[in-house]
Amino acid sequence: MKTISDDRSLLSVLKKLVIKVYLKANKLLVKKVLEKLFNIKVNKERK
Repeated sequence: MKTISDDRSLLSVLKKLVIKVYLKANKLLVKKVLEKLFNIKVNKERK
């Protein structure tokens, strides 16, 4: 039988992995989103 502490450590490991992948994906997403937002701001300023 697994103990609660085992589940917690497994969860923390999973969380760290998810966060790593999430941050890597987010860097690309954030770049795209920022570029879109920046483009929108620039377009509004042009008008």
